[in-house]
Formats: sequence, C-alpha cells, structure tokens
Amino acid sequence: MKRNPYFQAVEKGTFAGKPAGELQSFIRDYARVVLPEGSIDDWRTNDHMPLDRVLGPSSTLPDGRDSTDSGIYGNACFLREGTESDVVEINFQLRDGTFVNLMSAKCWQSREIGWRACDAVDLALSSIFAWEEIPLIVSMYRKLPRKAWWSAKSTLQGEVTITCTGSTVDLRTADGSSLDSADFSGQSSAHLAVEAYVNDWVRVLSVAGVAHVLTRAVEQAGAVVA
Repeated sequence: MKRNPYFQAVEKGTFAGKPAGELQSFIRDYARVVLPEGSIDDWRTNDHMPLDRVLGPSSTLPDGRDSTDSGIYGNACFLREGTESDVVEINFQLRDGTFVNLMSAKCWQSREIGWRACDAVDLALSSIFAWEEIPLIVSMYRKLPRKAWWSAKSTLQGEVTITCTGSTVDLRTADGSSLDSADFSGQSSAHLAVEAYVNDWVRVLSVAGVAHVLTRAVEQAGAVVA
C-alpha cells in the first residue's frame, strides 16, 4: 500500500469478523496519535442503539473481501454540523447500498481538522479491510505508559535510543530495558520496512513527549556494531 501522511508501517491482518469494539478502541487510539492537535473526543460507539442500523461494541464487523450484499463496498467518513461542535462520523457502505455506523466523535477544532480526521480514519480503514494490512502505529503507541487512558502524553522518563541496521530496529529505554524490536531480515526491501518502522516510532515518541535519539548500526558477520 502506498504511503500516506498518517502511518507507514503495517502488518498483515484485518479486523473483519471480529467484535466492532476492538476496531472502535483501535480508532480512538489511532486518532489520538496521528492527530494529537485535533481535540477529537467524546467517541460514541452505539452502545445503546438498535443494532440493525449501527455496529455496537459486540457487533461482528463486516468483511472487505466479502462479495455478498453484507460485505464492505467502501468507507463513508464525513464531517457534519453538531449542536456543540462538528461531528466526525465513521461509517461503512455495504454492497447492498446500506450504510452502517461504526462510531462518531466531537471535533472541537476547525472544520479543516475535522476533515483531516475523516481522511486519516478512511485511510486506516482502507488499509485494514481492502488491503488487510493493520497500521502498527497504534500498537507502538500502546507500548508506552501514559498519564491516563485518554492522554497522548507518556510518563516514560529519560531518553529512548532507537538503533537500526539495514534490516533490524531496536528501542531501549534510558535504563537499557527493551521497549520494542523488529527484524525484517529475509524480506524484500528490508531497508524500506526499517525506515517505515522507525518513522512511525519517531512520530509516536514525539507525540508522547518522550526524548529519543536515533543511531544507525552496521551489520558485520552476523553481529551488529554501533
């Protein structure tokens, strides 16, 4: 899948057939990390709505590869005017022409920011359901301790060191503990996978307010030399 302004690293997988609550939680965290300035909050997840018109947390998500009437034809993410603020609406259009709502949220910033949120979510949903590639930026974000579940800022102290080679990435906290690692050895264009992974981690750490430094090591005869 081509790059976009919100994420680069992905892993094979999809949310199709899973409870909608898992995707709703993913989207909440995703919006927080890719649009930290957006003031997108008060997410509504259809907890008490008639489930024939919406997807509640326990609803089974449709499939982008399903060619029947109940499969996903496309995403319908748009901004509408609300009573207190503009509202970001996240919907699926099914192949029979019907629309089902996944979730909605209030946007307290400009309409431009609201439409950026729609664009960001649309690209994530397309990656997940059309390409079956889940953005890794959310799992990275969830590895960090945070001040509160709703906060993008982390409580992690000290500087994180990101060490990468042409095929590997390793992240260490100030005390030397492992924060994350990835090995793309054997993959075609491993250096591009490393670049994407590092770029997303730099974004996550920056949003979280965590100091970080990037070092590039050299692989020599099976060993890594900084």
